[in-house]
Amino acid sequence: MQPQEFEVEGEAGSDLEGTSPPVSARVKFSKKQQQQKSVMSKTKQKKLAREEQERLQKFMVVKAFHAFYEVQYGERWSSLLWALHAKPRATCLSNKFADMAVFADSMESMTNLRRIQFVSVPLYDCDNRFPHPERDDKNVYTCYLLDAALVLATEALDLSPEDRVLDLCAAPGGKSVSILQHLQFPMGSLTANELSADRRRRLWKVCRKKCFQMS
Repeated sequence: MQPQEFEVEGEAGSDLEGTSPPVSARVKFSKKQQQQKSVMSKTKQKKLAREEQERLQKFMVVKAFHAFYEVQYGERWSSLLWALHAKPRATCLSNKFADMAVFADSMESMTNLRRIQFVSVPLYDCDNRFPHPERDDKNVYTCYLLDAALVLATEALDLSPEDRVLDLCAAPGGKSVSILQHLQFPMGSLTANELSADRRRRLWKVCRKKCFQMS
């Protein structure tokens, strides 16, 4: 059996995820690999060929991904790529409609719990992963875990307790929950709109069952 080889733009045997577009390289199967393939059944050889083809296809897709976004972002792409691979960090928004004593008890085990000072609502960050939100005696969740960027978007509205707010494309509900922390009922109100039926059900579940009881 003749040695098999193919040319690709990349480093042989490297994992391209999280790296910049690599340099040109030639990948060649070793003599040992060829000997192993010669004693394999046709089924195993076909399976190995499929796996090799899938690896090559993945390689080329990732290469094209890097090439495209390097053109779009230039030198920023390396830092943006690092952010994409970083583990998402959720923040914890305490729910003013719940019993804050229960919230405080649930946060006792958290180390380095920090309140984020540049927002007006009680938003917390922590080095550890936040536990699943607990319910108080009224069956209301004491907090909501979300991306801090959603809170920043609602902070830009500079809301007052008596404002009437319309939240379009509101699902899954993070912005709506944040908006509700600013409002005082019945003077203020929130109308949350969502076109998708599935996402609307999720929004309703968050606002009615997870955050506070609605009349």
